[in-house]
Amino acid sequence: MIELVKRVVVMLFLIVNLGMAFAVSYTEYVLFNRFDEAFLSARILDKGVLLIISQPRCVFSAFLRQEVLSEENVSNFLRNHFVVVEIYPDPDLTGHFNFDSYETFFSIQGKVYTYEDLYNIFLLRGTPTNAFFSKNLKLLSSFTGSVPATEYLQIAKYLSQNLFQNGVDWEQYKKKEDPYIGVEEMKAITDSEKAYLLKNAKNLRTVTLDELSSSTQALDPYAYYIVEKATEEEIRGFLKQNGLTLFSVYWVKEGAE
Repeated sequence: MIELVKRVVVMLFLIVNLGMAFAVSYTEYVLFNRFDEAFLSARILDKGVLLIISQPRCVFSAFLRQEVLSEENVSNFLRNHFVVVEIYPDPDLTGHFNFDSYETFFSIQGKVYTYEDLYNIFLLRGTPTNAFFSKNLKLLSSFTGSVPATEYLQIAKYLSQNLFQNGVDWEQYKKKEDPYIGVEEMKAITDSEKAYLLKNAKNLRTVTLDELSSSTQALDPYAYYIVEKATEEEIRGFLKQNGLTLFSVYWVKEGAE
């Protein structure tokens, strides 16, 4: 009887926490001056990339960080779909990229550019410039400026669903409310990929199923969870049994490097 009561309490706790707000500031999930690391982390996590090119004393960039990227709905959606990285035009830092006549995409085998080079290449009309990349790390679209949080969220939803590529008119799209949040995804990663994420990524948590069950803190459904010492089947069963929504779950495939 005591065990049954415990299970009910845990179930209620998890369900209640799914409805809680998760306000995350930009410093908690945005990488700074980590160009290659952002794209390589996104490849492992199966996320797109949002590259923000800014200047330290740009008032519009400051507005973007504080009023847009830290807004609850924006930060939750971006964390769910993109690895976000901000860079300054630093001539001493370098990253890899591939620019050609047909495609623009990240490749670690691409040409080496300084951040100052990338600043000049990607910059449209000023800062901040926001460049969105798909899960296959190809450039989707970019724009300059800092729009209100509601419009920024619309842009992120529009691009993350490939609506631009599918011919959906932006002017018509933004007139309607889009309830899209995302889908729950699970992916196996290797030990070396896990080590890379722990060193370079943000918005990341490593847990066991026992720790999830006994958690006394709110579970953030938009964080990236690496579940240790469990199989895919065990994780899926746990999430279903507890009615728990975690959008990005990863497990380490034993023997894989």
